[in-house]
Amino acid sequence: MKKIISSFFIILFGFNISFAQVSGGNVATQNVIIQEEDGVPKGKLRTLKVPNTSLTKNAEGDYSFDFIGGSLPTTYLKLDQSTPQTTTGTFTFPSLILGTGSAIQEFTLYGDATLSDVNPNLEFRISTDNTAYDLHFNADGANDPWGVWQLWKGTDTGTGFSIVGSPIMWGDSSKNVYIPASLSVVGSLILTTPLDISSYTNLTGGRSMTMNGDAVDADAELYTTRINCGLESPVATDDDILQWEPAGAFTITEVACSTDTGTATINFNENVNTTPNTAGTAILNADIVCDTDRQSSCASGCDVNTISNAGITAGNLVSMVVTSVDSAPTKLRIHIKGVYDD
Repeated sequence: MKKIISSFFIILFGFNISFAQVSGGNVATQNVIIQEEDGVPKGKLRTLKVPNTSLTKNAEGDYSFDFIGGSLPTTYLKLDQSTPQTTTGTFTFPSLILGTGSAIQEFTLYGDATLSDVNPNLEFRISTDNTAYDLHFNADGANDPWGVWQLWKGTDTGTGFSIVGSPIMWGDSSKNVYIPASLSVVGSLILTTPLDISSYTNLTGGRSMTMNGDAVDADAELYTTRINCGLESPVATDDDILQWEPAGAFTITEVACSTDTGTATINFNENVNTTPNTAGTAILNADIVCDTDRQSSCASGCDVNTISNAGITAGNLVSMVVTSVDSAPTKLRIHIKGVYDD
């Protein structure tokens, strides 16, 4: 019996030695457990897999893992992403916080960034007073009361953006941009299309100016003028003595004249300024007889309507000719009214 027990001991001891050698000689006395912080998932660790080329064997039982090495495959996110990520896959962060709240921190992004959401927002918060600015987009491209994108000013105490009032500016799907407050332009403002101000009825043109839709029209007194001149003791040979050169292209609307006694029959020519003594085109198609009651010619409301050459070319002269006189008038008064062309 004693021999049987001794043999059993030897067999059992030999088995234990063999088991230890198979396991490499350093069998852990406890199981290694791997788990997330909340405990799920959780399990015994038998094999820990890491990306190819990231594991280095320093010595037997001594390994190191390179988290930022340049040889890390592009299908993994490197902690130091100095080499551009070329994978077509995506990295998902439900919540990403950069920095520790220091007043001097920067986040630099080279290249493009995509914000993907039903209605994406990009917020900038001033932590010292909780002032916040939010850039909001309607992802479906449809106009809401404030268009398809808006820039808001509000507050954020750390619990989310709160709107104050209306947007600072916004744009609609037709590429129109709206600014509800005043716009101050320091440099040049270049408009490639006409400025539409027709709907702003509170605009006024001021003195001698009238708003007309998108136009600011000059009132008639700014471009209407009347020339008054006189001739003593006129005779039939007093041609081209009284001449007037308008400052620009001019349209005659009325001609009037009078005498102190008797009559004077007159007309007017449009003379070329380089040949002032040569009769040009007649302005009236019939002479006008000036008398003590004042005679006039115009389109309506005058004694006659005989103006046939009303448009005077810029630089030309309006020259009076005396056809005849009767009963020796000593005063001949001339009045020419018209408008400068636009």
